[in-house]
Amino acid sequence: MRDLPSLTGKGELAAAAESYARVMANKRKMGHNVDGSSPTMRASGFAGVCENVAKIHGTNQSPHSIAGKAVGMWMSSGGHRQNILRKRSVYSGVGVWLSGGTAWICHLFASRRSVVGVVAETATNVVPR
Repeated sequence: MRDLPSLTGKGELAAAAESYARVMANKRKMGHNVDGSSPTMRASGFAGVCENVAKIHGTNQSPHSIAGKAVGMWMSSGGHRQNILRKRSVYSGVGVWLSGGTAWICHLFASRRSVVGVVAETATNVVPR
């Protein structure tokens, strides 16, 4: 068993991942900069960002089966496997967009909140007096 930290799901990462999955679906193209943005740009409140993307044909399968196929493909690819097993990642967000019988998937990983992310999170937690 690997000594990996648990990942904490972050809504902001999941929203960015889902938005990008939709972009890939709409453009019918898979890649890390289909719309000219980068994973770091999409996850602007985070640092140490990396990303895995996939498309799985046949959305009549169970969500568990679709997820298993995506993870299986990623674990068979050196760079994607490194993203999954990266010890410094602490945050995670997954987005899926279904279109035309295909599941478009984006999984973002981050090692920490950026200064901008910390300030934004702190500002939303301040209670005015």
